[in-house]
Amino acid sequence: MDKNRRYLQLEIVKALEKADFYGICLVPTGTGKAWALIECLKRLKPKGRVAYFCDSELNRDKTFKEELAKWGAKRWIKKIEFYCYQ
Repeated sequence: MDKNRRYLQLEIVKALEKADFYGICLVPTGTGKAWALIECLKRLKPKGRVAYFCDSELNRDKTFKEELAKWGAKRWIKKIEFYCYQ
């Protein structure tokens, strides 16, 4: 794991936690948004649904869900509403 990427992921989680898990995470592809989201979900343990906005239909429909499964968080998929902003 690249140290810079892990640092950025942890900063994302800290910032969202500080904002009561409400906010926008706008970082480049490959930065680790999926990992950061999973960490936030673990801490938040949402009873409702979480909105996730993707930059493409491919990410919305396939890629991000595959990343969640890869990170062992497939159970969270039902808690997330995926949107494409393009």
